[in-house]
Amino acid sequence: MNPTNYMLVFFASLLGYLLGVGLAYIAPEELKPGKKYLVLMEKGLFLVSFLPIIYFFGKSFWVLLPLGLAAGLFFLKFKYRAYALFGVFLIWFFLIKSNDLVVLLESAAFFLYGFPAGSLLVELSPAAVSKQNKPILKQPNR
Repeated sequence: MNPTNYMLVFFASLLGYLLGVGLAYIAPEELKPGKKYLVLMEKGLFLVSFLPIIYFFGKSFWVLLPLGLAAGLFFLKFKYRAYALFGVFLIWFFLIKSNDLVVLLESAAFFLYGFPAGSLLVELSPAAVSKQNKPILKQPNR
């Protein structure tokens, strides 16, 4: 795959995050009741995204080691886990350039993973936190 096409696929896969963030800003009232489903969807798509890599690259130690580290990072509970996983995806995307089919499958998986992850990233942002803590002013009756 030539570098121009590779970068276009990369940026197209990142649109999932932008759409997830946009979805969270369009319907912020749905984030709280739907959070458990977004987390479940995020975890499922994260695990599914590594299946093409395992299938195409086999049981190589150098493939399974980063996958194990990423899976361990994924199941830890800390505040900025979503940002760390985003970084893992970025690094992983540039390491799998050897097979065009794997690049396309992984970019589709990153795109799908971006919907719930982008929506969950919004609630970590300082603007969202300050918006949630801000008291709602009632209008006086006239």
